[in-house]
Amino acid sequence: MGFGYNLTMNEMYSMSIVAHNYAVMAVFAFIVINYLVLLRGFDIKKYKRFMAIYNPISYTAMGAVAFSGVVMMAAKHLSFTLANSAMILVAMLFVYLEIKRILPLRYIRSDDETKFSHYVQSAQKLLALEFVMVLAMAVVMRLL
Repeated sequence: MGFGYNLTMNEMYSMSIVAHNYAVMAVFAFIVINYLVLLRGFDIKKYKRFMAIYNPISYTAMGAVAFSGVVMMAAKHLSFTLANSAMILVAMLFVYLEIKRILPLRYIRSDDETKFSHYVQSAQKLLALEFVMVLAMAVVMRLL
């Protein structure tokens, strides 16, 4: 006789919560690191090189958040509660803000310092918005 179905699903759900929490903490860390790099003031070439290495790593953390969230929803039989729907909406908004932040960097030439300084200002605002958005969602989820 093995363990029951509910025990296995509960174990999967509790492991996913831990993985989800660590992935959200990693996303927080990546947002802060990116903001600090923008404050440091690299030149355009160094910043683009940094982003070429940094973005795949940070997007892996975002993917871990999404994947662990999907596993938790599957463990709870795909229940679309208000909290789950809000997290899905925040994740979609987060992806939109990331695209809005990264896309202009592709079109800035290496010698155009004025466009890069405008990019830095807008990227800092978007990163601050992402940080507040993810922090607010984390606080709301802790209260529920």
